[in-house]
Order: sequence, then C-alpha cells, then structure tokens
Amino acid sequence: MANVERYRHGQLSLVDASVDSNVAIEKGDLLRLVANKVIPVAAITDNLTLYAIAEQAHPARAAGMVDNITVALTNPLSTWEFDLDVSTVITFGDNLQIFAAQRLRKGDIDSVARAVEAGTLTTVKCVFKLPVLFLGDLT
Repeated sequence: MANVERYRHGQLSLVDASVDSNVAIEKGDLLRLVANKVIPVAAITDNLTLYAIAEQAHPARAAGMVDNITVALTNPLSTWEFDLDVSTVITFGDNLQIFAAQRLRKGDIDSVARAVEAGTLTTVKCVFKLPVLFLGDLT
C-alpha cells in the first residue's frame, strides 16, 4: 500500500530523521534505524530495530546527499492501522510481529505491537510497544 495514512488517534511523537537521498520511503512505512539513518523495514528480522513510522514520503534520488523526513516514533500512546499478511482471527491484546512487505502478522516472538481490536481481520488497529532501541539491552 503506497503512501497510506496509518495513524488513527492518540499522542504522536514527531521527529526529523535523516535518510540517504537514494532511499525511497512511502508515507506509512515502518522504518528502522541503521547508522543513524532511517530505511524501510524489509524482513521479519527487522523486529528488533523498528524505530518509527514515516509521516511523509521521500522519493529516491541520486546518491550522495542526506535529507530529513518527519517520522512518528513508535510508542504505546498512539493507535495505527496496518495490513496483516493474511486474513487472521485476532483477539484484543494479541502480539503482532513485522512481516515482509510492510505488513504485520500475529506472533509472540519479537513482537512489536499489540492488537486493539478483535475479529477476523485483514487490517488491524494496534499500539506499538517501546522499542528495544529506547529501552536498552534487556538481557
């Protein structure tokens, strides 16, 4: 889903984030932080590096420059709506993981969010957990 407003309600923490000029980002993309720059998440293994959600698009251009875009830091005070990988029976409070292609799926391992609605769904309203990035090493 290209350039989708995923924010539904609640408190947002908007910040500027650096992005390399050759990286394409769409509004609503889940983003991770790599070398102090944001890039779209691409795989399930990105669960532990989730940082923010893009609040504006960034078209890819020639490499060599660094731009800034506005992002919303993930936090448990705002509600978002994301596509699920497949139609799934969701219970209020279910854990959600990042799935490839900017989607979420039901799962407890390395979950990043919790469902705040129930039903057989193809999209889910959710709140994000505080990322390990902000909490530090919990081991």
